[in-house]
Amino acid sequence: METDKRKLLHYPQKSVKLCQNTFSGFTLLEVLISLSIVSIVFVALFRMQAGNIRLADSQLFNITAARLAQEKLVEITGELQDIQDRSGTFDQAFENFHWSCSVGGEYTTPDEKWISKDAAKRLKLIHIEIIRGGDSYKISAWRYLPDE
Repeated sequence: METDKRKLLHYPQKSVKLCQNTFSGFTLLEVLISLSIVSIVFVALFRMQAGNIRLADSQLFNITAARLAQEKLVEITGELQDIQDRSGTFDQAFENFHWSCSVGGEYTTPDEKWISKDAAKRLKLIHIEIIRGGDSYKISAWRYLPDE
């Protein structure tokens, strides 16, 4: 009878498969999360590239504007006798660059041991500004007016 009790108390074990999916692959949530991570990385890379392009354009402007300002300063220095405020554009190769020139006041010396007052009156401060769109480059230099 003992064996009968064991048989009654013993339940047969069945292998029950609860919701076992036979398909392998990614869930929709996993795909959406991976796409969002990839898109964040691409946005960061594109912003970095755009920043590099802006930086390169800014450096190109600064190099070109410095050269153009120096050329214009040499040109204006050769015409010091009739120096006055003026502006203009450059030749066809640099047609989107504009320049302006203004002449500052006289040099004031704190001590006449350095330069006499008559010589200080002949020193002129020349300001040249090179402009392209929203960018500008400025250069200033003192020039000595020769005797007339």
